[in-house]
Amino acid sequence: MREIKKATLGISVLCALAINISATDLGRIEVESSTINLNESSATEVSTVNYINTQQIEEINAKQINELLQTIPGVTADVRPGEVVEIHIRGMNQQEFMWENTGVAVIIDGVPVYAKSGKFRLNMSDIKNIKVIKGSASYLYGNEATAGAVIITTSKPKGDKDAYSISAEIGSYNSQDYTGVIAHSSEKYAINLNANYRTTDGYWVDSAYNSKSIAGKFTYYINDSSDISIGADKTIKYEQATRAGVTGTTEAKRNPRGSENDPFQKENDVDLDKYYLTYTWDITNGTNFMATVYNYLDKYDYISSPQDTNDDNVSDTYSNHSKQHNEQMGAKLEFKQTVGSFAYLLGYEYGDRQYTSGSETLINYLDLGNDDAIGGTGRDADVQHYAGDTSETQDNQKLNAFYGEVKYEVLPQLITTFNIRRDIQTNEYVDTSRKYDGTTWNNNVIDFDRTFTNDAYRFGLVYTLSTMSSFYANVATGYRTPTVDKIHTNLDNGITADIETQTAITYEIGARGTFPLADTAYTYELSVFQIDTKNIIGYADGTYSMSVGGDTTTENIGDSRNRGLELSLKSDPAKQFSFNLAYTYLKAEYTKHNPLNYKRGTLKGSFDVVGNELPRTPNHMLDFYSTYKMTRDLKIISEIFAKSTYYADETNEIKMPGYAFMNLQARYNTNIGKHGFEFYVKVNNLFDNQYYRTAFFTSDRSKDGTFDREDLTITVDPGRVYYAGIKYSF
Repeated sequence: MREIKKATLGISVLCALAINISATDLGRIEVESSTINLNESSATEVSTVNYINTQQIEEINAKQINELLQTIPGVTADVRPGEVVEIHIRGMNQQEFMWENTGVAVIIDGVPVYAKSGKFRLNMSDIKNIKVIKGSASYLYGNEATAGAVIITTSKPKGDKDAYSISAEIGSYNSQDYTGVIAHSSEKYAINLNANYRTTDGYWVDSAYNSKSIAGKFTYYINDSSDISIGADKTIKYEQATRAGVTGTTEAKRNPRGSENDPFQKENDVDLDKYYLTYTWDITNGTNFMATVYNYLDKYDYISSPQDTNDDNVSDTYSNHSKQHNEQMGAKLEFKQTVGSFAYLLGYEYGDRQYTSGSETLINYLDLGNDDAIGGTGRDADVQHYAGDTSETQDNQKLNAFYGEVKYEVLPQLITTFNIRRDIQTNEYVDTSRKYDGTTWNNNVIDFDRTFTNDAYRFGLVYTLSTMSSFYANVATGYRTPTVDKIHTNLDNGITADIETQTAITYEIGARGTFPLADTAYTYELSVFQIDTKNIIGYADGTYSMSVGGDTTTENIGDSRNRGLELSLKSDPAKQFSFNLAYTYLKAEYTKHNPLNYKRGTLKGSFDVVGNELPRTPNHMLDFYSTYKMTRDLKIISEIFAKSTYYADETNEIKMPGYAFMNLQARYNTNIGKHGFEFYVKVNNLFDNQYYRTAFFTSDRSKDGTFDREDLTITVDPGRVYYAGIKYSF
């Protein structure tokens, strides 16, 4: 019993449970809530679910999470310097680039990470498993999951085996990465510690950063049926700046590393802290109770707004100190029970989240209006700022959620699943400021709140055609509530019409299984889907109207439909040659949209975008990851990734080129005595293709009165980079 307990330890420390049912032909049927299935079993899943296991993560050796997620069909990730990422699934919410809620819930060790504006940071060194649920997943994760969920598990205790390892890596742009891992177990407890330091000078101008982290998990076995686990992760980062873009394709070719001018913000200090406590009790065989509490902090401080104080056309100081602090606390309770061919799970989630964004003016300076500064601030008048001016906004959220899952074996070949969740969410917007008008100091406080109640469900089935294949289908709903600061801004501008909740419904059918060909078994999953999104929340004058002085009224701007096909095909990894293929076909279009009235510098006009494709949604994506075992100890790993053309803006005026690249590495793994030794060399982007990582449009930045490629903000990929590393295990 003790050995079984230790083997399942990685699941018990997470914030959810699985329901298991005995079935005549299918063995154990598993229903999951917010956990990750380390056995990668999806036989009874009614939605498309993909996994990235520990071995894949170690081999890919990703510097940013997009390098992992690109191996999964339907998933894209927009990356920034440092380790900031925005994840998209099936093209959902791609109409924006900088301020959107992407509709993807991110769960780290059971902790739901609330990502304001779709961006989040994480400790890359400690990721061990990833599970991706695609399609509306609000039935599990509420407001953040209209497109799906990415569930991350970090290092866990090793059960009954002690393990120690150290590793070191060097690479292009003076990158260095050092990691140490300690895992120890006894009859009464298990512990895992992971320490990491990474640094790089970066490819782009002012893109140097470093990261120091320590993470650990401790589990105490109370008895054979219960345990208590404590997890902690502290990561401190420094990012020199966060700007890597250039204006226009001409400049992208001439100066791909970015502008030498001072970035708008720099000296970024990041502090990530994650703590949780989980208790699990296996009451009887098939009955289980779990309780967990957590606290998550994401503190981000930086200086911004460079100023030229001596009129020599060179910035000599920064005028603002800014902060973005995200703190969230919460708890989850879950109870599951299995009775014959019927099983259910009941859950409750409480969340207390506070996102604070503020700035303090450090010097007196004059902020030039649009007539005086290229790129502009969206207004004609100049504004005088004074040292000591402060402003701070808080987005406070209280969440009470009730959810459940029922799984029923109708026939030995037919299993049905039903999920439902109700969220009661109160959002409060607090805006405080202290401003000097040249004569007196003025204090202002705004406090505004709204409560939203939303329901989400999923119904699906799995039909087993044979021991080798099955068919599945589901329909699931999702939602995104408007933020209360946008509601208040509308009211302040005299607009009383409510912003309706954005909703989505996913329809999906698919097949999964295995088939033999020659002497190899292949595993496949093929699905087709349609996602209808209603009442998209956005700015009246287009995505970037805030940055160019347009109408920033927030409204329900229209609807969209995302249709596609996804294929995952894997061969037997035990063979000399094996591969993992991920292919996506996607067509994401506006089915309804208010006319866009652009007022961006000299570029003005009304655009009808109904029928246009959503920005940055290529029709085709392909990833082919293969491994060839040359000898028992040496293997060659290659990866080919390709993306077709896409549009940079909702007007579909500019089509960006597609691109492809190839990664190649060799890994040598052997033993020195009783200890393991691994050495690897890796070349990313082998053929040095400096493609456009991201491209988006904000205004007529070239001031020529036209909308063309010279107005785009572009981030260029670094091209070919090298890495070499060693790992010693004992």
